[in-house]
Amino acid sequence: MTVVIEGLTGQELVSADLFDRLVNRIAKERDMTREFAARIMDQALAFLRACSETPPTAWPFRTR
Repeated sequence: MTVVIEGLTGQELVSADLFDRLVNRIAKERDMTREFAARIMDQALAFLRACSETPPTAWPFRTR
């Protein structure tokens, strides 16, 4: 089963200041460009949002 959420971006889920701090931390700790770190952070936040909006019955695994 595939769940699609239209217009999903992670950056809009947190304040601009928090997003910048998270991106800067990733870029520094992983020695990568800020642009690449921003893409990673955006997708990580989008994944968390998708998880929160997906009903448990759609999960491919069981929880106890």
